[in-house]
Amino acid sequence: MVARAQKPAALGRVLDVESPAAGIVFCRTRDEVDRITKCSTGGLSGRGPARRHDTGAP
Repeated sequence: MVARAQKPAALGRVLDVESPAAGIVFCRTRDEVDRITKCSTGGLSGRGPARRHDTGAP
C-alpha cells in the first residue's frame, strides 16, 4: 500500500522503470491531476471537461 502523499513519487518510479509508450492515470480530483502533471517529466495531461458518470440506473 502506498500512502497518498507518496503516490506521485511512486508513480514516477514506476513510469521510469517501465517506460510505457502510453497509459491512463485516474485521479479523484483536478488538484490531484495538477499535482501528477507537475511531477511528471513526460507528456501527461488531463484537464478535459469534468462530466458526471452515467450509473446506468433507470
